Amino acid sequence: MPRLRNSISMKLFAAMLAVAALIIVFVAIVLTYNMRSGFARYLAEAELVRFDRLHDRLVDTHQDSIPGWPQFKDNRRAWRSFLRTAIPRPGPPRRPRPVADGAGPAANGNAARNRRPPPRPDPMGFGSRLTLFDSQGEWVVGGNRNRPIFARRPIIDPSAGSSAEPLGWIGFTVDPRQVSGSDALFLRDQLIALMATLLLALAISAIAAYFLARQLLKPVRQLAAAGDRLSSGDYELRLDDSRSDELGALLKQFNQLAENLEKRDKIERKWISDTSHELKTPLAVLQAQIEALQDGVHKVTETRLAELHASTMRLSQLVADLNSLSNMREGHLATDTREENISEIIATRLEATLDYLTGKELAVESQLESELVIECDHLRIGQLLDNLLQNAARYTSAPGRILVSATSRDKAVEILIEDTPPCPPEEAREKMFDRFYREELSRDRRFGGSGLGLSICREIVAAHGGSIALSPSELGGLRVTITLPKRQSDNG
Repeated sequence: MPRLRNSISMKLFAAMLAVAALIIVFVAIVLTYNMRSGFARYLAEAELVRFDRLHDRLVDTHQDSIPGWPQFKDNRRAWRSFLRTAIPRPGPPRRPRPVADGAGPAANGNAARNRRPPPRPDPMGFGSRLTLFDSQGEWVVGGNRNRPIFARRPIIDPSAGSSAEPLGWIGFTVDPRQVSGSDALFLRDQLIALMATLLLALAISAIAAYFLARQLLKPVRQLAAAGDRLSSGDYELRLDDSRSDELGALLKQFNQLAENLEKRDKIERKWISDTSHELKTPLAVLQAQIEALQDGVHKVTETRLAELHASTMRLSQLVADLNSLSNMREGHLATDTREENISEIIATRLEATLDYLTGKELAVESQLESELVIECDHLRIGQLLDNLLQNAARYTSAPGRILVSATSRDKAVEILIEDTPPCPPEEAREKMFDRFYREELSRDRRFGGSGLGLSICREIVAAHGGSIALSPSELGGLRVTITLPKRQSDNG
């Protein structure tokens, strides 16, 4: 039960029902007030129709020379006396009871006791309910000035024609709280019907809020159940995201998350498999050669030792690359950025690798603008250039050519490294930044490398807020385009 009370569906249901109840209560108050006031206005207008005699007497007593009935101005006694003569008393007239002749003092006493008191001067309270206004609408005499007037009747002289201006106004007030008799019963029936209608509306609102809350939270419950399955490793799960509202967008994001997790899981599995494979090869070579030396199959020579050393270096390089890439992808890549002339860094790395590239029968050319100052990590940029130059040397047919250029582009520096054929196909270029990916082109040479060089290059460029892309070169081979911002504050 506590879980049900604390569920989102119950909270949403309670909120929607509370809003509906507040609206219904507000409507009930407004409609009740308007109904009572409107009914009182209706009664007032109906009563005014009966005051024809009062209307005619007011016309007769009006003086054009002294308009506005000054004889009644602030004179409630004269006004009430006038009303007694202008408004007939309700009910049939009462006849006095005759007294028998010869009745003695006792009879006269009984007659005195049976004699009813004289009627009140204003039995219907018209003195306080009827108000007289002059032609300007100013109060003359009658009810409370601050009391709202529910109905007014113009006082028009019939002999003046239909276009005559009113001589004044008769106002009549009906207090909704003092409605009695059949009128009160009618009003009560209407209010009861109104309350019953509003209660029915509240019940319908509660039912609608319940089903609406369930319908709105159905995708949420699906997401909760799917989240449990996703956390248990079921990355192939997909939800129906055909909705076009915000919940549909949330379902699409969940499906995208599941798809990304599935891809990452496959990548991680492939990463483990490729890593074990890459480590197994040099270890197998080392093991075979060491066992051969132990069994006396091979003698310890400089050539054997050189092969063992090469296998050890390959294994060390692979472990170093794996460690570097792991730190980069986990956000642990340390960069010591300062203002550096990127042209000098490129020239230094080209000079350092010139003998290696020349030995591969590759000619090196450079087109560098001077004073290309950017904020970067000198060592990381050097590592980036070394990897790219070794990659170009490894996959460029001899004799060939490598062209390195650097130019200024507004707030960034663009570095191009181009080589001669062959050029990998487009589908291969899209995968070359993947870990352990190698494109084995048809050439008569030996391939090496760990397959992590371009992945490391991408992480170094990303750490500097730049971008790296591969495309065909005009030289016939591959073009590597690196864009680095001149200031780290220009990233993004």
